[in-house]
Parts: sequence; C-alpha cells; structure tokens
Amino acid sequence: MFVLLLAIFLTLALAQLVYWQVVRPVILLRLRYAMFEIRDRLRLMAIHKEIGDKQSAYRILEELCNLTLYTMEYVGLAVIIMAPKDQVSMLRVERNLEIIRDSEQQLQDVFGEISRVSIGIIICNSPGWFPWIIISVLSSYWSEKARKRIDRWKRDAMGMTYGTA
Repeated sequence: MFVLLLAIFLTLALAQLVYWQVVRPVILLRLRYAMFEIRDRLRLMAIHKEIGDKQSAYRILEELCNLTLYTMEYVGLAVIIMAPKDQVSMLRVERNLEIIRDSEQQLQDVFGEISRVSIGIIICNSPGWFPWIIISVLSSYWSEKARKRIDRWKRDAMGMTYGTA
C-alpha cells in the first residue's frame, strides 16, 4: 500500500513538473503570439483607417492587450479572486466595458478575441482550478448564475490588470 501511494505521489509530482516546466511555457508562448497578433491587427485597422484611432475604445483595447501581455506569466484564477477590488479599478472596468459595447462591431470583435485569449491564459495558469473553470463555462450555456460568475471573473481580471499598471 505504501509503495502504491509513493508511486502515485511521484507520478503526480512528475506530471506537475512536466506541466509547469514544459507544457505551460509552450502554451503561454502561443497565447502571447496570439495576443501580439490581435494587437497588431488592431493597430493595422487604425493605420488603414478602418476604425478611428481617436476612438476611446481603440485606446482601451490596445491598453488591455499590453496589460494582458504584461501580466500573463502569473495571472490565474486564484490571483484574480484574491486580488483587492478597489473602487477606482472597478469603476474604470465598468466605464471601459460600456465604451467597448458602444463602439464599432470590429472593435467589439477584437474585445471578444482578447477575452478568449485571456481565458486561455487564466486556464493555463490555473491547472488546479481547471475542472471548476470548465464546469462554469459549460454551465454558463444554461445557468444565469454561471454566466454572472464568469462575467465577474472577467471584470475582476480586467480590474486586476489595471491595478498592476
């Protein structure tokens, strides 16, 4: 029995080591490149005058890309949940989300892509929370409570990144 427990422990320790030292860096690199691609496409839209670079939604999205790139090495669900929620950051998140909602459809699509990459980063940095995140995402299709939980995580993640700037 002791040998079995020791084998399970060593297997889990090895799996964790492989994940954090081999798998996670590769996934984060792919997500980093995806975020660079989104930011470059956003800038090209402004250069080609597809969107107005004077629009506040453009500046918000570019800042969000940069902050996501800055925090992607350590941001996970536990960090987001435990991060202090100051009123200034939360009001800034609400204002920015309202500006993005009122912006052009192209900018709303870019925000959706940023959100998907950000969720990938959170999942990558939160392997222990993976089952809870997946259950929440899947149940969000049927449950309003799960949708609100995910929306709260998104807002908290945005607030946390603004707090680190």
